[in-house]
Amino acid sequence: MMRLYLIHLIFSCFFIAEIGHNLNLAHSGGIDGATYTDHTCLMGNPLYSDDTGKMCFNPAKNWQIGWYSPRKILLDPRVGSGPWTYDMVGVANYGNNPANLPIVIKLETGTTTDFFIGFNRAVGVNAQNVQADDLVTIIQSGSNGDGYSQSFLKATLAQGGSFTFTNYANGGYNLVVSVVSINLSVNPAVARVTVSKPPPPTKSPTKIPSRAPSAKPSAKPSTKPSAKPSAKPSTKPSTTPSKTPSAVSPTL
Repeated sequence: MMRLYLIHLIFSCFFIAEIGHNLNLAHSGGIDGATYTDHTCLMGNPLYSDDTGKMCFNPAKNWQIGWYSPRKILLDPRVGSGPWTYDMVGVANYGNNPANLPIVIKLETGTTTDFFIGFNRAVGVNAQNVQADDLVTIIQSGSNGDGYSQSFLKATLAQGGSFTFTNYANGGYNLVVSVVSINLSVNPAVARVTVSKPPPPTKSPTKIPSRAPSAKPSAKPSTKPSAKPSAKPSTKPSTTPSKTPSAVSPTL
């Protein structure tokens, strides 16, 4: 593996796109969707001078080419809830990486088109990089990242930046790649990246009831009897003597 890295050191000074094609690498397009506008990668044709060439490939190409296999991570966000956090170094620090940090992270989608994350550290063999110096980049590529495929730059992220994949892999959730920090004061420089699934927004409350409460009673209910009794009932005994039954005459 170190031998391959030394070969890369030599060839990086002279690489042009045609040599990349001989390595089975396709072109690298930019955020604008054009074929050659990813100038973080030699396969985007960023260099035209005979005196420059210290530049590497983008993360998708670095995954495909196989030179950095011990420092590749495959993450399938469809499995598990995350978040997942990684410290990364740039490809230029492959030989100066005592912590064995990853060079490239592949985000699996379950299709042939996947996404690749890398730290575009602009030193050493990548010192003449043209675009997104010392930023985290996200690349989209086909063929599962293993074969010839046009790639496209999707995002360049500084510290504190993030990129959201809406409805990731048609899974009904968003996936967010966030750059927690980029530390250029250490050697090698380190970028900390987090991949997360934020919870969905809280659903809005149900609709307001369509009917308002019924109107107030038109009149207050009466608390008094509707009419007074015509006369109070008598509580004294009657003074009228009762009639005495008539006498019966005796029979003669």
